[in-house]
Amino acid sequence: MATSTSEFITQCEQEELHLTGAIQPHGAVFVLDHDYQVTHVSVNMAAVWRGDARSYLGRQIPPQMRGLLKQYTGERIYFAAELERENDYLDVIFSPVPGGGIVVELMPTQRERRIPSAMSRFPDAIHSHDEMRDYQQLLISYIAEVTKATRVMYYEFLGTGDGEVTAEAKHERANGSYLQLRFPASDIPQIARHLYLQNPWRAIYDTQATAVPLVSAEDLPVPDLTHAELRSVSPVHLHYLCNMKVSASVSWPIAGKNELLALIALHHDEPRAFDYSILSHISELVKDYNFALRDFRTQQRIEMHERMQHQFNYFHQQLINREDYELYWQEMSEWLMQEFACDGVMISTPDKSSKLAWKLSLKRGK
Repeated sequence: MATSTSEFITQCEQEELHLTGAIQPHGAVFVLDHDYQVTHVSVNMAAVWRGDARSYLGRQIPPQMRGLLKQYTGERIYFAAELERENDYLDVIFSPVPGGGIVVELMPTQRERRIPSAMSRFPDAIHSHDEMRDYQQLLISYIAEVTKATRVMYYEFLGTGDGEVTAEAKHERANGSYLQLRFPASDIPQIARHLYLQNPWRAIYDTQATAVPLVSAEDLPVPDLTHAELRSVSPVHLHYLCNMKVSASVSWPIAGKNELLALIALHHDEPRAFDYSILSHISELVKDYNFALRDFRTQQRIEMHERMQHQFNYFHQQLINREDYELYWQEMSEWLMQEFACDGVMISTPDKSSKLAWKLSLKRGK
């Protein structure tokens, strides 16, 4: 048990979130090996589909799903309302197991739910920081509209790793606002951020629900559920959400080249069976925003490089004659402080007579 905040954070970072050996009870799971034999099955299979869970072990998946398996090519594939139950239908999702194997997930769905196109609502590109903020607000407002969620937030990660809510859309029943509030980096451990980068979203259907274990015939190691939609949730995170009065949640990642830049986080005050088609629809819109953001960031870097190079070339020419470089220090120092948003700058050159450094500094307000 952790006895300090630092120990608690360390424990969170070491938690093997992908190796829990359990799933959320919203659906059921088969895990297949290289030969497509069932190695693991969730104990709730009878409640979600049919048959005793252990009766599937060591065998192929039911005939209704074998045809679908032929279409699996190694990446996540989704079949809408493929299995019929007494009163509704089940989606079937195939996802890879890192190292080999397949996770087959069965999840309740709404058949043939039509989602209107939303592409015309959003801009094709971002040209300024103001446009970026407008796009963020437009996107989370649309997500709130489509899902009827209690609250949707744009949670941006700062250079320190901490997070700040930069946009928010909420229902009138939502208590208070998180807008412009900051949260410590430890709220989302690096191991969790790594998983966000590998999946299009993370859905939690009921923060009060008890996780359902997977069983195997030969006491095999637990499978890697990195890409499983129903992967169970860390008890620490569930406790965190419950403290916030959140009963269901979905998060979509905003990613840079190799880092998590932000999350779009949806919170709902009741357990919620988010339909896969809705989550996938929103994911496509988030990807469009993410592409526009990357292009904007790339253009910003190019423009900054060109601007910096121009200024450096200018001052380099002025400083070639070292005897009068003090004449240009005022201009150069003011530019440096403005460009880098700093409070002070310093120039240091070797003194020809004493070999000591000659320093001149300028600070704002001093």
